[in-house]
Amino acid sequence: MAGKRQHYIPRFLQRGFLASDREERDGECTWWHFRGNPPRKLAISHVGVREHFYSRAATNGERTLDDVITDQESRVQSDLQYARISLAGDQLDAERIGALVTHLVLRTAYIRSALGDAGEKITQAMLNSVGSPAGLRKLLDVDAPTPTAQVRAITSGVVERLEAEGHDVIPALLERTLAYHVRENFEDFIPEFDWTFGGVQAEIVRQLPVIIARSHQATLAEGNFGAWDSALSKLAWTKASLQSVILPDCIAVARSSKMDWAPLLLVGTQDLDACILPLDDSSVLIGAASEGVSVSAGELSEICAACSDDFFIAASPMPELSGALGRRSGQAVVHLVQDAVEDVQSSVHPPSFPRVAPSPSPSPPAPRLREYTLSMPADLGEEHAVLLTKAVRESVEDFSAVFPLHMLDGITIARNYAQTLQELDMGDPRLPAQTSSPRPDGVGVGRCVSVSRNGIKKQHIVLGWPVAQGLLSDRPDAQRASIHTMAKMLVSASLSERHVLQDSEGTCPAGPFTHILHRAISTVPSQYYISRATASVDTEASARYAAFIKGYVPDIIVALQQAHVRYQASEDVNELLETALSYVGPLIEHVAQWCGHVDGHKKSSGDPHSSGATAGGHEPIQAALAPLQLGRWSSLLHGDLRTLFEVPENFTTEGVYALTSHLERALWSVGIHPWPMDDGQMYVTVGAPPCPP
Repeated sequence: MAGKRQHYIPRFLQRGFLASDREERDGECTWWHFRGNPPRKLAISHVGVREHFYSRAATNGERTLDDVITDQESRVQSDLQYARISLAGDQLDAERIGALVTHLVLRTAYIRSALGDAGEKITQAMLNSVGSPAGLRKLLDVDAPTPTAQVRAITSGVVERLEAEGHDVIPALLERTLAYHVRENFEDFIPEFDWTFGGVQAEIVRQLPVIIARSHQATLAEGNFGAWDSALSKLAWTKASLQSVILPDCIAVARSSKMDWAPLLLVGTQDLDACILPLDDSSVLIGAASEGVSVSAGELSEICAACSDDFFIAASPMPELSGALGRRSGQAVVHLVQDAVEDVQSSVHPPSFPRVAPSPSPSPPAPRLREYTLSMPADLGEEHAVLLTKAVRESVEDFSAVFPLHMLDGITIARNYAQTLQELDMGDPRLPAQTSSPRPDGVGVGRCVSVSRNGIKKQHIVLGWPVAQGLLSDRPDAQRASIHTMAKMLVSASLSERHVLQDSEGTCPAGPFTHILHRAISTVPSQYYISRATASVDTEASARYAAFIKGYVPDIIVALQQAHVRYQASEDVNELLETALSYVGPLIEHVAQWCGHVDGHKKSSGDPHSSGATAGGHEPIQAALAPLQLGRWSSLLHGDLRTLFEVPENFTTEGVYALTSHLERALWSVGIHPWPMDDGQMYVTVGAPPCPP
């Protein structure tokens, strides 16, 4: 074999497949079936050969890889002859056959082409995944519920650098602000990302063949094939007679418990079930791990043709097999690439918090609603009473078909909302009376209250008189808004039965710092879900949410400016913090409602690109939040809320408590910077108040 033209499929193997119709003047030739071409007769000196495939000629007399392979061929030919002179059905020496198969398979060009194909596909797949800001964001898990090791490394490095330069910093606070800053402004860090990765891809594709060839040559030179020899020698080898056998350019085909017939090189050595090596046009070697392998001549020919990469050879032309050439080989490469990419993409961080009950979704039917009370003002006229009764009962009936309302105790429509809440029969003296606490974002018009009836926890809904006025109104928009409010209360009643959310008064596994913040936004996940579940009731609700937020933001700025003035006089940081939480907490609730309505509208319309509630994307909310510089913030909150409810497994306490990072970010915008001390307690650093609206 030594010389410039080096055979990666040795001629002594090809001689078993010489053309049956050759004439003396043809010499040693075979029928060559090349991808995309008709079969043609070709001298075996031109088949499976490439210039300097193993190595170039040495100029100093040193032995080359080509010389090493040539020396090995005497043993290989001996093993091949041993197999060819054996009889059909003979049990063969597994170690000799294992070494024979290993040598023939690992020296081929197929290994380079397969690796090159796989390398390009993996490169393309990974660049498709990470070759954009969104892809890299996902790969680095920038939006994980808690900062990942990569993000922590960035923030820690910045903190250490600033401290080393003598800057006065608060590490616990700076690391939190930097981590959120990475999330919020990630795309700004990589403005030329797409162009850079395009160049990377082109360079990888250009260098890949050279890298693979050198790696193959180095592997052959080392000659460390013990794993292959061992796996193949564990098979029981026999010789079988078959007609019209072909030789694929991958030499041997195999199967395992995880992969059907494919090139041995792609199947690998793990869980190897069977292997077939064509000896000549009328016999094969079959290795089996357990029971014998049954395969017909026709089946084997189809397998070998499909497992070839560029070509196969045969003793006679077989154009009917040319169409299948490379099919199974390509499928095996795609299969391996998918597994490799999935392994990389599935490298996620394990949750550090316990899971809670699954998020709510229409599930197996719950016990049906049997009865509930409906109370209305005593001075209500008969006509209005009939209309309100009809509207309420229709809503309850409609929602009970989808949501579990069997624990609904009753619905009370009240002229004096606050007084009715205060006087509501709780059913248990240990339960505190309900109060309608004033909120800076408006007046309460509905609440779902947990009560006790005969020792059983139930839900009672109290609706303010504005809701009744809307139901009785002749204006469609007023009716729609009131029906929407009642629908949200009914969904809230069903949520309490599913125990989806952590009790805001319970023990927080994240510590007192997070617990204080969580109390201010504990209802945010439920508000998102309720709004999403009721989006079809009022398709215009998102516009009202956006308009409300736009009008509410200036109130927040004015209130916090005044709170900062009071703080300068009193230095009462607790009052400043409570004021901020009382304003910012409701803001996050309303943004969550807008996000939920947008997602629910998309789902109910069946078109993820539908207009209506989703027109303009996040622009209405971002414009409303611009005075607080929270435009991008709303997109991050939206993404985290959607992730919580995408699948039941996503709803974890880690994810719920991680929402407090969005509250922290909103507090920074009004000059409040809370951070946890070593004992987990909260410390607040006061910054500049928000700018005037």
